[in-house]
Amino acid sequence: MASYSRTSSGWKAQISFKDTNGDFRKKTKSGFRTKADAQAWANEMEVEKNNGGTLASADILFYEYFEDWYELYKSNLRPASYKNYVINGKNLKKYAPNLLLSQINRSTYQLLLDDFAKAHAKGTVKMFKEETSAALRNAYADGLLKIDPTINTINKGTDTPKSVNSNFLDSEDILKFTSYLESGPIDTETFIYYTLLLSGLRYGELCGLRPKDVSVDTKEITVNLQRLTRAPFTTSVPKTEESKRTLIMPERWFNYLGKYRRTVGMQSEFIIPLPVSNDQAIKHLRQRLASIGIDNKTITLHGLRHTHVSWLLSNDVDIHYISRRVGHKNSIVTQTVYAHLLTEHVHRQDEKVLDIIG
Repeated sequence: MASYSRTSSGWKAQISFKDTNGDFRKKTKSGFRTKADAQAWANEMEVEKNNGGTLASADILFYEYFEDWYELYKSNLRPASYKNYVINGKNLKKYAPNLLLSQINRSTYQLLLDDFAKAHAKGTVKMFKEETSAALRNAYADGLLKIDPTINTINKGTDTPKSVNSNFLDSEDILKFTSYLESGPIDTETFIYYTLLLSGLRYGELCGLRPKDVSVDTKEITVNLQRLTRAPFTTSVPKTEESKRTLIMPERWFNYLGKYRRTVGMQSEFIIPLPVSNDQAIKHLRQRLASIGIDNKTITLHGLRHTHVSWLLSNDVDIHYISRRVGHKNSIVTQTVYAHLLTEHVHRQDEKVLDIIG
């Protein structure tokens, strides 16, 4: 049975069929001027299918094949993970709008990766390459490609620490910002900023925090859930066991929490009843920082998590403790992400050793 939807480029039609292996597949075509045109194409495909024709073809735009592939094989992923495939589908359409699957070989695929890498960091290119390569290997396995075009392709994304280096506050700015938050009116956004700074939580983890996850007696909070920060605000368990954790919090945070709860109400299942969108929270974070003389135009909510780690490292807190506190899988992850800060940490340790043995 065919399905139809309107897109920015016209009408899109999609039909289901069984391939030569007996597996269900989807064939999609978009860009039809009218719904009737889309229906006419779908009818042609249905006739071909009923006459024993093979609908699986390499004469399909690569981005359309990619969309069909992730809709078929990745629909059971967590919403946040699935969204990455949707984003990279849009990236494919942007960077290779006219590239047919049949035109892809190792050279054309490497050129696509190189083009994408010109404007993206290595981590972003890595995910783009992993997801598109998986789709291409699937096409090769189905006989739609004669060779595997992903072999020996490389990632030429910019290898820069910009994502962390410019995405945190220094010690002086931390003190200035926490003082600003503690002395001013309390709302959901200020509570978000304050908590991320003092805890190192991920934003989704903070949004999943419930009153029963907070212990005033032991001064601890426990991470058991993460929550989407956009509608429908669904919850899920953290991806790794290490992300499920309990961490100590200072007395001043509990005082701030009490004031916040009295402001927003105490009846919600979650401490943050309605999450603020990530874009809005970042925009207002930068505006608030600018209002107190902190000029950081690249800081993000995740940057407050980076700030928490850098704050602890600058005060010589053990790297293994930090890794457990922020929910990293192991301390190697922490060391990799914060390598530039660890260099300073090692220098301070060297000075201590020389003081002892000198």
